[in-house]
Amino acid sequence: MTVMTQGGQPPPSTTGLRVGDTITIRPCFGMAEPTEVIVTGLEFTKETRSKYGMAVQSIPWAMVIANRVLIEYADHWCYSEQVILPRWRP
Repeated sequence: MTVMTQGGQPPPSTTGLRVGDTITIRPCFGMAEPTEVIVTGLEFTKETRSKYGMAVQSIPWAMVIANRVLIEYADHWCYSEQVILPRWRP
């Protein structure tokens, strides 16, 4: 049995963030209202808040929390510090 969120997507993994996950972010560098988006791309960066990195399909939550991930969604992008972490807090 596969558990789905209200949007019909599988819930985010407890081990990491994956392309295809539905997450909640605060767009406009954290200034806008929370928005639910589907991750279309992930880049693992060498430094925090870097705009360029290595494309990956999944990444551990520890790197998301450390702000070492650039997240792409619907022709936009955000830093991982803009992600509202799941309630179970990885």
